[in-house]
Amino acid sequence: SCGAEHTLILTRPGRVFSCGRGRFGRLGHGEEEDQLQPKLIVSLEEISAVSAGGTHSLFVSAGKLLACGEAGHGELGIPLSEIASNSAHGTIVREGGSRSGPGHSHMVPTPRAVPVLQGVR
Repeated sequence: SCGAEHTLILTRPGRVFSCGRGRFGRLGHGEEEDQLQPKLIVSLEEISAVSAGGTHSLFVSAGKLLACGEAGHGELGIPLSEIASNSAHGTIVREGGSRSGPGHSHMVPTPRAVPVLQGVR
C-alpha cells in the first residue's frame, strides 16, 4: 500500500515491512527515522491487510484494527485523551499506554489497537 510519503509491504506469511518518511511514527518502528529500504515492523504478526494513509498506517490482524502515525485529527480512531501531550515537543505513546518524549504531539509510533473497534466484525 502506498501513502504520500511511505509504503507498506505485506508478505504472504503476514509480516509487514515499511519504508519512506518516518515522521509522526507512520512507519511503525517506534521512532521517526526515515527508512530508505524496507524494514520489518517487528511488533506485527499475522497481518491480513494494510493501508498507508497520508501520515498514518493501518493494519488488520485477527479481526483487530491496529494503527500508528499521526493522530491529531482522529486519523487513528484512538481517543486524543489517550494520546494527548503535556510537553511542547509532544509525547510518544507506546503499546500499553506508556509515554516518553520528545516526539510530535499526538503521535503513536508503534501499532496499537483501535479500542472502539475491539470485537466488531
